[in-house]
Amino acid sequence: PPPIFAPLWRFPTGPDLTLVAVASSVEMVRATPPETFPAFIGTFLGHNRLQTLHRLNDVPVTILAGGRDRLTPASESARISERVPHAQLQIFPRAGHMLPLERAPQVASVIADVVDKVRIPHLVTTGAGHDLASSDGVKP
Repeated sequence: PPPIFAPLWRFPTGPDLTLVAVASSVEMVRATPPETFPAFIGTFLGHNRLQTLHRLNDVPVTILAGGRDRLTPASESARISERVPHAQLQIFPRAGHMLPLERAPQVASVIADVVDKVRIPHLVTTGAGHDLASSDGVKP
């Protein structure tokens, strides 16, 4: 982004966001159709799903938050974690709203840990093109 916009991109992020990550974010915004923004804001302002979090009681849940996120403060992530008793809350103190860009290796590692906790049956394709899930997770 032009230097004049640099402070705007730093507002929701932590101090360690790289210029490559900023450029990537700018490109994502640029590629978004303009009509998306009013529709997003309209639904976003009324978005509250705290009452549905009980549906996550039977699956591993890890909540990631940036300690310097000014758009979605870590306190909001803490509210969510209070509603899901087994949830693990991990706050990255120096990261902001663009946590996956600001802490890509750490976020990827946490996601890999969650995936390792979940048993997903292997899908296999039969000769007829039908997908079958084996009951024991082993390919037949």
